[in-house]
Amino acid sequence: MKLTDKILSSSPFYTFEFFPPRSEQGFDNLVSRISRLSHLNPTAVSITWGAGGSTRDRSIELARLTQEVHGIDTILHLTCTNLEPGTVDDVLLIAKEHGIQNILALRGDPPRGQEYWMPTDPRFVHGIDLVKHIRSSPQFSSHFCVGVAAYPDGHPDSQETADEELDHLKAKIDAGQSPS
Repeated sequence: MKLTDKILSSSPFYTFEFFPPRSEQGFDNLVSRISRLSHLNPTAVSITWGAGGSTRDRSIELARLTQEVHGIDTILHLTCTNLEPGTVDDVLLIAKEHGIQNILALRGDPPRGQEYWMPTDPRFVHGIDLVKHIRSSPQFSSHFCVGVAAYPDGHPDSQETADEELDHLKAKIDAGQSPS
């Protein structure tokens, strides 16, 4: 179920957020923990996408298990970092095939060991680019609820004013409005 629909129909609500571990044992332990936590009936579970896409496969697998095996609506983070052409559509297709309807579209952090963020696919430089891509796709537009993020104290890399930052947030929100 789309997160926006769930939020409108329940209050209060809460979610859990998990970062996929790199080791098999850590991954298995987390899956076991999610199984136990599923009895608390969270509104959703949010699965992060490691810096530079470093956990891509594990993020997708953890999101799939959470959604299909444990029956918890899942929010899959998706970042612009280290995206090779075609990656976004591949990930969205996999998410759709597994019943995941919630995407958190983010620019992302620099890959581990790098000080600055550099785009690898010029079509995806900011979170809004992911939002626009999803909303412009007939295959994905109506399937996904797309969330965006903002920094309450301003983005650490930004030299913009608070009003300019709010304008960027509003643009992301406007771009992500669900189709009618």
